Amino acid sequence: MQIIEFDELDSTNLYLEKHINQFQDFTVVRSNYQSAGRGRHLHRWTSKKGEDLLLSILFKKERQPYIYTITAAYALLKLLAAYSIEASIKFPNDIYVNNQKIAGILTKAIYQDHYLGTIVGIGLNVKNKNYIAMEFILQTDIDLHRLMMQFIDIYRQYLQYDFRKIIEEVNAHSYLKGKWMYFKNYGRVCFIGLDCKGQVGMKCDEGIVYLPLNEITIGKL
Repeated sequence: MQIIEFDELDSTNLYLEKHINQFQDFTVVRSNYQSAGRGRHLHRWTSKKGEDLLLSILFKKERQPYIYTITAAYALLKLLAAYSIEASIKFPNDIYVNNQKIAGILTKAIYQDHYLGTIVGIGLNVKNKNYIAMEFILQTDIDLHRLMMQFIDIYRQYLQYDFRKIIEEVNAHSYLKGKWMYFKNYGRVCFIGLDCKGQVGMKCDEGIVYLPLNEITIGKL
């Protein structure tokens, strides 16, 4: 494992993507500030220097991207639980505390004629004063490097775990579980949970429908 830390980058995900052929499996890049941090659908991730845990991890082993995403989400739940913070997962890639987003995950598989790797980006509010953050909840200082190492240890552990058990735990901590809402052209739906194939099940007038995780986009409830 290689860990590279910067004071400032445009994006940790973009840095790994640009230099993907230079790095080995499980290379970690962290930056104190990102000038062009992004979430899904080109949403910007904004924070001041040194406020948030901003990191990306490169994997060279080819697995379905949703496995890396869901395992990262579960690792974030465990990390927060270690600080006595109860969190839930809002599919497909957000972590919520007290009905507010505290973390997000951006996963991208890279191909150029063949598979090059998968990059998992993590943004966790730690000191951010504009959004819910760990220090606001705990009222204590948190060292970003130490927090990163804790996350890496947890993530590596659960990447070796039985994915079926992770799915069970993730569904037990689903932010959407049992909630009814209007979703796209399906009308009023209730989300059931995620399966091991990376599909989210939901009840609607047509019965039970399954959609790939990356097709799920939920706004504010």
